[in-house]
Amino acid sequence: ANAQERDMLKDLPDAHPIWDHASNALANLCVTLILLLSVEQIVLGGGIMNRTILYDRIRSQTQNILNGYLDVSQVTTENGLKDYISCSCWGEKGGLVGALSLALDAYEEKEEKKKKEKHVAFSKDCDMEKEESYKRDIEMKMTIA
Repeated sequence: ANAQERDMLKDLPDAHPIWDHASNALANLCVTLILLLSVEQIVLGGGIMNRTILYDRIRSQTQNILNGYLDVSQVTTENGLKDYISCSCWGEKGGLVGALSLALDAYEEKEEKKKKEKHVAFSKDCDMEKEESYKRDIEMKMTIA
């Protein structure tokens, strides 16, 4: 969708059928995450989720789709669903914060890998020095004998 089409969505009333379709699609996503990945929590955010009426619709539709398949309070009670499927505390910046968090994790992992490689290289150097020292000791003993 182009920018003009997205701008039209903000002017649609909450009762417009498009929101039923959107909440159904997002509820199906939630059910897929629940059943396939057993996630601890689902956090939704971003542009379309500025339409706050979607949260209750998504929760309700998620419960309908699951149809009692799981017997856990997170997906069978209204309060459980409110905690389980929630809004991002970062609001519209959630995507950016998530991307930065992943970048930071990747950077830290790379730095940790560098430290380990340096340690391994240092250990190898130490082992080589010990080996050379041991060879010199043997050669000296053989010369003396």
